[in-house]
Amino acid sequence: MKTKVFYLYFLILVVVFLFQCGSKKTAEIKLEPEVPSKYVYRFPSEYDPNEPPPLVIALHGHNQAENQATKLWDEGFFYEPDFILVSVRGPFQGKDGYEWFSQNKTLISNPVQRGIASAPTCEEIVIKALAEFKEEKNIEPDLIYLLGFSQGATMALYIGLKNPDIFDGIAAISGNMDTFLLSASKIKDIEDMDIFLALGRGEGPRAVEAIKVTKSLLEQSGANVRLYLHDEGHVINASSCRAMQNFLSLSFEEAPETELIDKPESEEYDMEEEESFEYWEEEEDESDYQEE
Repeated sequence: MKTKVFYLYFLILVVVFLFQCGSKKTAEIKLEPEVPSKYVYRFPSEYDPNEPPPLVIALHGHNQAENQATKLWDEGFFYEPDFILVSVRGPFQGKDGYEWFSQNKTLISNPVQRGIASAPTCEEIVIKALAEFKEEKNIEPDLIYLLGFSQGATMALYIGLKNPDIFDGIAAISGNMDTFLLSASKIKDIEDMDIFLALGRGEGPRAVEAIKVTKSLLEQSGANVRLYLHDEGHVINASSCRAMQNFLSLSFEEAPETELIDKPESEEYDMEEEESFEYWEEEEDESDYQEE
């Protein structure tokens, strides 16, 4: 009997050891960039180089490009913006644009593990772009924020929470708020960080509940958080952008949150559900996210 118990105990130790080795191996995987890095930028109309305004680093959505945020700027989605906007290209290749999470399933089949392996690469790309822009324009702003749309919103949270010494705040608009990346970011020292979250109720009750959980988690960690809910679906609208400006004080005047601007009829603003961005614990039917 003792022999059986011993072998059972030994078997358990072997399984635990193999699991830990496998977990460590997964954690150490870091995917290489698939496309050249690039960023575009905009300056406010009343820019004074002697008093540089806040700097906002923008991360585009799924299958989009670095010009997504600058098009929003040009179309007036931001109200009299009193900040410098720098929009960065995601390091992975999408079908018609770029991604913040690799879509290459041959490298890592599990989407959660693929997302975790993508994150450090994106972090390096964004921080490098920030440093290059500051050196190129000889700018040293007092405040630096991260702004993410959709897929970029999740990555903005990950990068910002990992680097509170660099970023003073985060704005995540129309993104999936995934606990696995929030956990991976190892939240710390964010008591003075301002975080803006925006989501459309049209994304469904489970998505709304998830972002409320995220808000609670961030507040428990000491952040100053505002959750902005609107009645549309998975879109970027002017009300979200302007509510973000008000919260982070990024407009010359208080931006009118109720004034909506129609999205330009362009493929650049096609905010369809991300087909392969499945970062819930299990793949779920789209109907699960619709209002009953």
